[in-house]
Amino acid sequence: MSNEKSYGALETEGDASAPGHSEPTEADAEAPPTYTDTTNSAPPPSYDSLFGQIKDAKDKSTGSADFLKSVCFIIFSTIGFTIFIAIMLCIPVSMIVIGAINLNNCPLERFIPIWLIVAGSVSAFMQLGSIFKKIKAKCDGIDDPEEEAQSSSVLNGFNGLIGCFNIAWFFAGNVWVYRAYSSKNTGNPVLENYCDPVTYYFAFWIITTAYIILALVCCCSCCIAAGGRK
Repeated sequence: MSNEKSYGALETEGDASAPGHSEPTEADAEAPPTYTDTTNSAPPPSYDSLFGQIKDAKDKSTGSADFLKSVCFIIFSTIGFTIFIAIMLCIPVSMIVIGAINLNNCPLERFIPIWLIVAGSVSAFMQLGSIFKKIKAKCDGIDDPEEEAQSSSVLNGFNGLIGCFNIAWFFAGNVWVYRAYSSKNTGNPVLENYCDPVTYYFAFWIITTAYIILALVCCCSCCIAAGGRK
């Protein structure tokens, strides 16, 4: 009889210490959130990526022209574009070197080597100025492209003047290079219509490649503007 009472007391004590179904346990408190809670509390998508910035510019733009301007600002402010500009410094340096070496090796058109030297020097100066402006903006903690453009207004004005000269000098090179195409002689240095082949063809393809890039930029701009209307 005493054994039955002892067993019953232990069973009653065990039932009293057992947690009820309505009381939360420590395991329940540390349970992961449900899918619905995670979806509702998730932060909005980040716009740090290039695609996200372009999408955000599309949502905020008031028209195709404004959207195209914003896309240009975004692309020109990327680190990849800065690296691309640094790599492209090889071209103006090559123009300066080839023009200087063959300054007197193009009697057909003596301005072709001079055009290479001047165009290469101006292009290198503008690219170095652009890299310096971006480095200065990063050091000052400026991430907004429009704010970056406003912070260096004096440099932008100077670059604008240099750019106008570069455009005029580019068209002058068109005249000197293309008009000598049919009468050039790249084989016999003794003749008056001789021009060093490296000098001439390098200048020719620099100008021709510029037109090809301009055509591609126009096509891409049209596609971006058409996408901004949607």
